[in-house]
Amino acid sequence: MAKAILGARGRPRQHPVGVTSRRFTLDPRGAYSLAASARFLEGFAPAAHRAAPVGHLHLAFPGPDSAPAGVCLRQDEEDGRVRGEAFGPADPRFVQGEVERILSLDHDGSAFAEVGERDPVVGACRRASPDCAPCCSCRPTRPPPGP
Repeated sequence: MAKAILGARGRPRQHPVGVTSRRFTLDPRGAYSLAASARFLEGFAPAAHRAAPVGHLHLAFPGPDSAPAGVCLRQDEEDGRVRGEAFGPADPRFVQGEVERILSLDHDGSAFAEVGERDPVVGACRRASPDCAPCCSCRPTRPPPGP
C-alpha cells in the first residue's frame, strides 16, 4: 500500500506506507554546481547510472546502524541553494550531514579557487569544471553483527 505525496511540480509521488521524508536546505559557500557534482558521480564506476535531469541528484547510503538513507537533491537556479528531501528510517540530521560531507559543502569552499591558482593539478581540474567541488564517498559503516 502506498500513499500519494505531492512532489515537485505537484506531481504525485508514491512512498510505501511508513516511509517518511524530511526536507532540508544547504547553502554552498563558494562556487558550487550540483549538476557538476552529479556529472562527476554519474561517471564514477561505483556510482555510475543514467543521467538525471540537470540540477537533480539522488543518493543512497547506509545510515547509523546500517539504517538505509536516501536523498533527492535539487539546486535552485536563482539562489544556488541545494534543497534536499531525505527518505528512510535514518536520522534526517545524519542524512543532511552526510550529504554536506559527500558534496564537500560541510566547509567554506570559497578559497578553493585560490588553491587552483597555486597548484597546477587542482588548477587544471578547476578550469575543466569551475563550479565542481570535490565529491567524497559515504562513510563506511560497521557490518551487522555475525551469527
